Amino acid sequence: MDDIEKAISSGVAHDEIVAILNKNGFDLSIKSFRNALYLARKKAAGQPAIRQPAPVRPTAEKQVSPQKDSSKEADEIDLKALGKLGSKTKRNRL
Repeated sequence: MDDIEKAISSGVAHDEIVAILNKNGFDLSIKSFRNALYLARKKAAGQPAIRQPAPVRPTAEKQVSPQKDSSKEADEIDLKALGKLGSKTKRNRL
């Protein structure tokens, strides 16, 4: 690993290092080389080499609003209309 770090600090490009390693029996892509380099550097620094998963972003759910019945209050849900809407979308999927 020290030889690789010395080569990088001397200005040797990652793709050149990967080409040399592949000529000498390794089977690495540039992405796997960079990942291994990252993990080795983390380990050398005494930090855990485990990557934290990316935070999950909540997705906005598509909300279906049933047709309003003028005789009902705005906060009331028309369950019959909602059921009919659900039945229509189920049939369309099949």
